[in-house]
Amino acid sequence: MILLNVCLSCASESDFYQTLQELNDSLIEDVLEEQNSEEEIDDNSDETEEEELPADDTSTNDDESEPIENFIYSENVFYVSVDGQSSNSGKTEQEPWSVEHAFRTAKAKDTIFIKAGNYGNVDLLVTNSGNSEGGIFFIGYFQFPLDVISNGAATVSYEDYKQNNDSFDTNILPTFIGNRTNDIGLGSAIRMFDKDYIHLENLQVQYYKSNIVNRGGEYCVFKNIITTDAGDFYIENSDKDGNSGFNMTGQGLTIDDGDYNVVRDCLAINCGMRGVIVENGSEYTEHYNNKVYSDNGINATDYYYLISSNSSHAILDNIYVERAEGMHHIAHGICLKDGANNNIVRNCTVVNTRIELSFDDVTENLVEDSIVIGRDEHVGCISVANGAHHNTFKNVTVEKAAGGVKFEDWIDGDGDGASNAGHHNEFINCTFKGMEYGVAFYFWDVIYTEAFDNTFTNCSFENLEVLFQINRPNRNTIFESCNFENISDLINSRSKNGLYPDFELDAKFYNSTTSNLGFTLP
Repeated sequence: MILLNVCLSCASESDFYQTLQELNDSLIEDVLEEQNSEEEIDDNSDETEEEELPADDTSTNDDESEPIENFIYSENVFYVSVDGQSSNSGKTEQEPWSVEHAFRTAKAKDTIFIKAGNYGNVDLLVTNSGNSEGGIFFIGYFQFPLDVISNGAATVSYEDYKQNNDSFDTNILPTFIGNRTNDIGLGSAIRMFDKDYIHLENLQVQYYKSNIVNRGGEYCVFKNIITTDAGDFYIENSDKDGNSGFNMTGQGLTIDDGDYNVVRDCLAINCGMRGVIVENGSEYTEHYNNKVYSDNGINATDYYYLISSNSSHAILDNIYVERAEGMHHIAHGICLKDGANNNIVRNCTVVNTRIELSFDDVTENLVEDSIVIGRDEHVGCISVANGAHHNTFKNVTVEKAAGGVKFEDWIDGDGDGASNAGHHNEFINCTFKGMEYGVAFYFWDVIYTEAFDNTFTNCSFENLEVLFQINRPNRNTIFESCNFENISDLINSRSKNGLYPDFELDAKFYNSTTSNLGFTLP
């Protein structure tokens, strides 16, 4: 028998939130114990052998251990299976609820264990909120509760998805699959409106328009959620080359006006418009160990990981995004946009796309200890656009991409745009190597707005074709104590239909080190 006791009665919201975080990180050390099913009893003593379940188990446990028989996760525990009924008690695995009934009736301090299987085209609405004294937990399992524990990554990988023909193994986790017509996803699998302290864990969702939506819910946790193929993939609705602006639907996981949410160990694949989005003033969200991929050019992902519309104080830590080579739409990898401020992006990897900060009110953000890799296709960069200002990039590497930093400006419906191409941004201890250019004052799309007062300190520019591309006005770009080596030319200019005028370079260099340059620094 395995017994778990977890107290969710806390003195304050902060205490509860800390408990919720600890629950995400491990199985709760020294709480879960497995006892032998057989006890040897003699005349003098009772002997029971105990074995502790490893806290770092990151996959399904398919051994022949005895299922949990007596489990206390919160005050009330209920079970769900694909053949469950609302008329059942839900108190045992032999009398499970239906998943619809569970989402409709679960209340604060309830734990719902959902057994693996194909639940089909569900439309689940979370009806009640948890509270600071006890959340509502919806937790998937394989053979018996708590046999699936993620720790640092989703328990299903991108490679698993591809090996299963771009689909799920529905035998290992509870799976919700929408009904599509002409490959067009509709509705949502799970919706939460102003519901707080909700915990979703170990679920697979596919083929809806917006797979999971949390609107207005606070202190919610999304852990080991695998969300794929959201949106419109009907080829007649696409430009067939994967450019943006056509299908433009599909969201994997949406947090809309929701504060203090946690997204951990999640995976999003081919979510047409957005993989993970945090929007509309969501504050203090935390994101750890999540991955977002796109390889379907019919509706190529536009925004992989997006913090937008006045959302602030988010932490993105160890986020990985990858765009498959060959898709026409370069897209937006990790993007802070339209009022996103005071956010931290760290330890992140962006492959074949870009890190982007865009619009006038995108400010006071920190990007650190991260990398942009272009691979063989040589795409991607750091994009500072549409007036983003007073942001810091520290210890960021860009390599084998199109270029290092691109200052640009365009008209976009999500913000003002067309004001300037970024100012007073700092780049500290950054490395740019193995690319076409180091810094581009880029032609796209409003060419007469300038980039100004941006600073590079202790940065290294290596193995470049050209140090600068200049296709817009620029002013007072400072390079302090930077290294320049193996660069062929100082300046070139790429034009669009030959219509762009020439612009001068306004840059200042202090305490530079140089090696093997085809030019002399100004």
